[in-house]
Amino acid sequence: MKIAVTGASGHVGPNLCKALIAKGHDVKAMYIDRESSLDNINVERSEGDILNFNYVKSALKGTEAVFHLACLIGIDGDPDGQIHRVNVEGTRNVVMAALDNGLKKMIHFSTIHSYNEIPSFEELNETRDKVGPDANPYDYSKKLSEDEVYKGIEKGLDAIIVCPTSIMGPEDHEPSLLGQAMIDMYNQKVPALIPGGYDWVDVRDIVDGTVKAFEKGRSGETYLMGGKFHSMKDLALMMEKATGKLPPKYMTPFWLAKLGLPFMWLQSKFTGKEPPYSGEVIKIFKKANRCVSYAKAERELGYSSRPVQDTVTDMYNWFKEHNYIS
Repeated sequence: MKIAVTGASGHVGPNLCKALIAKGHDVKAMYIDRESSLDNINVERSEGDILNFNYVKSALKGTEAVFHLACLIGIDGDPDGQIHRVNVEGTRNVVMAALDNGLKKMIHFSTIHSYNEIPSFEELNETRDKVGPDANPYDYSKKLSEDEVYKGIEKGLDAIIVCPTSIMGPEDHEPSLLGQAMIDMYNQKVPALIPGGYDWVDVRDIVDGTVKAFEKGRSGETYLMGGKFHSMKDLALMMEKATGKLPPKYMTPFWLAKLGLPFMWLQSKFTGKEPPYSGEVIKIFKKANRCVSYAKAERELGYSSRPVQDTVTDMYNWFKEHNYIS
């Protein structure tokens, strides 16, 4: 089958392209930047912006299915509205182009952030309420992106939504915000950790689950996929076990981390990079659900995930092999 993958040059994209090729599919990789992450992968390349409907419609012509990965992630609000445009309007373009081209199936890559994670110690499954307009801009934009997919389903599109937790692992070319944080911790640029944690999952397990959703999933359904909840301190100790590097010695309470936000903002302005952490990151770690259930994906798709320690070890090995760390 000829399959298009939007956002193919990100963290998930190269892993997914390889998995689809291994299944015997022909892959058309759609991307806007970071083309080098697709080197040595036998894909047809298509450079363009998903905000351009004519480009998307043309790119999907001749394909039979699309995996929509392209999105914009932000941890510091959405001051220029670009997160909303890419995640909502971009998804709308992919849905409409898929319908116009008569594609057989669409897999939409969303996120656990589209769900209300509070209460944090009660099971979070696919029946949990979605976030509202008072949520972080990224979270709400992904909820709205799912709404666009449901509109397409009402018009006859065969579509499935996948909601992963926080992804890490090999092939993190950019690197991602989490990947860069793990590199900084390895290089001892993180003097202290903040409390809390998240549900971390291997990119390869998410790719495997996403392909299984394509093969076995029911149209119109959403599947949560993840790994296991670990604190940032846990991740630091996993780094030590994987690399021998000492973890940060100190823990910064949330109230002190909040006091440091203006300095993080200034640092971001000087460097032009995302801040090491933000008010949104603090909220994420404070409210993160500890009881995410993947029972539906396990039962219907045969989804499974590996120990996070294995992921951390493989991630650092990949970073070292590709000269991100020494």
